Amino acid sequence: MTDFPRLVKPDGVSEPLAGDDDGNLKVTTGSGGAQLGSDIDFAFGAEDGANTQVVQIITAPETPAQEYAVVIHNPSTYSDLTVKAFAVELTLDGANTRDAFITEWQIPKAQSISGTTIQTYLNLIHGAFMEADLKLVISNNTTLAGAAPAFIATARVRAVTY
Repeated sequence: MTDFPRLVKPDGVSEPLAGDDDGNLKVTTGSGGAQLGSDIDFAFGAEDGANTQVVQIITAPETPAQEYAVVIHNPSTYSDLTVKAFAVELTLDGANTRDAFITEWQIPKAQSISGTTIQTYLNLIHGAFMEADLKLVISNNTTLAGAAPAFIATARVRAVTY
């Protein structure tokens, strides 16, 4: 019998990786994981100028995963969105916080490509919630100024399990 290596999960639990009868290593992965809280709304008004920022903070879980999927739904057919992710870090004396930039990405406006409407995008963030909450800052990239209706973009943060 082959002694297979062990996988150590983010929660510290160790389990053997599976092998087939011929001694070949088999690794299976999945993308499902626990969602952190409820879906988060980012509301934009019909009169908002370009780069209007809406900020939401997601509290760190007690046992963070190594990677998180951030799913953003942008129903607007008028404006792309910019998403910035920050770790909310305490200062050394613990009296204040500072935002440590993690990453930034763009969410295109809702559009139909080859007959399929695409308005929801997933981005993976590695290393979020390292002793800090996650701040998401979403801004519209186009001046709405009455030319487009108000809309609510929605974010969902989910732990990625492998």
